[in-house]
Amino acid sequence: MERVRERKCVAAFGAHIGDLELSFGGVAAKCAADGNRVVFVHMTAGERGHPSLPPEKYKEQKVREGAESARKLGVEFRLMPYSDGELECGREEALAVCRAIRELKPDAVVTHWKGSYHRDHAKVHEIVKEAVFFASLPGFGDLPRHSVRALYFCENWEDPKGFEPKVYADFSDSFDAWVEAIMVHEFVRGRGLPSDYPYADYYKALARLRGIEAGFEYAEAFMLDEDWGKGRLRLDRFPWPQP
Repeated sequence: MERVRERKCVAAFGAHIGDLELSFGGVAAKCAADGNRVVFVHMTAGERGHPSLPPEKYKEQKVREGAESARKLGVEFRLMPYSDGELECGREEALAVCRAIRELKPDAVVTHWKGSYHRDHAKVHEIVKEAVFFASLPGFGDLPRHSVRALYFCENWEDPKGFEPKVYADFSDSFDAWVEAIMVHEFVRGRGLPSDYPYADYYKALARLRGIEAGFEYAEAFMLDEDWGKGRLRLDRFPWPQP
């Protein structure tokens, strides 16, 4: 009798709607297509990033875009109640993420790398590491504790300081679905302004570059936390840790 494949869960925590889609969306789509549960938890909407719309209006747009992009990727969409540009790594934020980890019980967690030019990205890195620690201990909240077995940091153009690819994950089969999903976001498509950053061009080129480096067509690259993954990571099982 063929063994039924166990459904796994990966929880990804990003600073703003759009961050995870660009830096982890391809592998997330592949994980979801393989029948696994993938949850995108956005700490803020990124509502202060529009050149002309007021934050409240842009937040409405970002939430619509995030939900539609998640649908196309096959992942779940969640938004935390924090404000763009005002994130702090405090007890409240860490315990909120701790509760999400305990609720979801992920086999793997993905978030920002620490070496970032953007304070929100760096704060989310700190928050998630604190939350992973809290989630593993008794006495924090009313949900059973949960120990995260794999913690990865995705590649973002704003988080380059000290980032050295350690793990390459093939998502060639999900590349088209990923492109369709990221193009839902107005900031990725571009607004026709001279200051527009070419997000779509950059991340599609990066996916091809990482694929070439690893012998795939398209890939995303990740860093490992110092405390997770050493000596027990199999690339063909990414992002799931080896039993």
